Amino acid sequence: MDQSLDVNPDEMCREALRIYHGQGTSVDFPEAVRLFRVAAESGCVEAWGHLARLSSFFFTGVAVEEHRLQAALVKWRLDADNGNLDALVYLGFCFANGVGVPKDAAEAVRCLRHSADKGHYVARYNLGVCYANGIGVRQDHDEAIRLYKLSAESEYAYAQNNIGYCYQMGHGVRKDLTEAVRYFKLASAQGYGIAQYNLGSLYEDGVALPKNIDEAVRLFRLSTAQRYKAGQFRLGLCYLKKIGVDWNPERAAHLFRLSADQGYTHARSALSDALRARSRLNWSTKRHGYMRNRLGRDRVVAVLLCHSKLSLSLEGALPHMPIEAWLLILEQLSLRDLDGNYWTLY
Repeated sequence: MDQSLDVNPDEMCREALRIYHGQGTSVDFPEAVRLFRVAAESGCVEAWGHLARLSSFFFTGVAVEEHRLQAALVKWRLDADNGNLDALVYLGFCFANGVGVPKDAAEAVRCLRHSADKGHYVARYNLGVCYANGIGVRQDHDEAIRLYKLSAESEYAYAQNNIGYCYQMGHGVRKDLTEAVRYFKLASAQGYGIAQYNLGSLYEDGVALPKNIDEAVRLFRLSTAQRYKAGQFRLGLCYLKKIGVDWNPERAAHLFRLSADQGYTHARSALSDALRARSRLNWSTKRHGYMRNRLGRDRVVAVLLCHSKLSLSLEGALPHMPIEAWLLILEQLSLRDLDGNYWTLY
């Protein structure tokens, strides 16, 4: 029995927020979503609003009906009028992203600034994002990095990651990859999936860090566990291109599909490559099974095929090798003609 069901739904919602923001614990997006969902289904109005907010940029698997979102907005407005700084942050996010309300960048900045001026570290981070991207204000990387650093004083992983990105790109500060790595590591250690992806990319590329494919794959796995779309994509590439893992086009296709479902454009084209590779693997496996059953373990007859247009049996004096050796050679050999058709040796 799930002990969480015995907890007050409002308390569960607060616990979900604590886990989502990494307050005194590691960031754990899937667990936060689970707790929000249980809290919402147990009667917490705010939890539905948080699920709607998260669904605007992450795949949560939870559909939030409009009337539930509007009920959450009503509560946040009442709380904001009573001076609740958290509610102002939630409203600011909704106005910035058009969640349950028409997009209103100026109103988003007003809500966030009011809360940030009173020291709210999440508001400072979000206001920094507005300055970095020119949302409701004139783009100002200097002000963005100032707000991120104020937010990071509370060890907020989201802000630490953005500071790392600023140092990586030279936005508002002098480009400094050593500092970028330091901040990415701070945020990654708190379980923040985007920072884990950023750090993993540096390890894979050997930029500012010794090249370490094993560590890169480990970090991409952690990022994927947090449902970060770029992490899913990068881990998929590892499986498709045999980077630190065994070749597995089926696993790659699954990861690309997860990433594409979250709107990651690079994953869409990669998905078709993975599906083609998986199709060739499945076809090859069937042919190999047929050859094993028909020819035994000593010899193999190779058949050259091209989209079923040509079938030539290359029978004759083939070297005597174990069939496993032949299958390995045949599996790796794939040629493409001038028209782009695949000629695969089975």
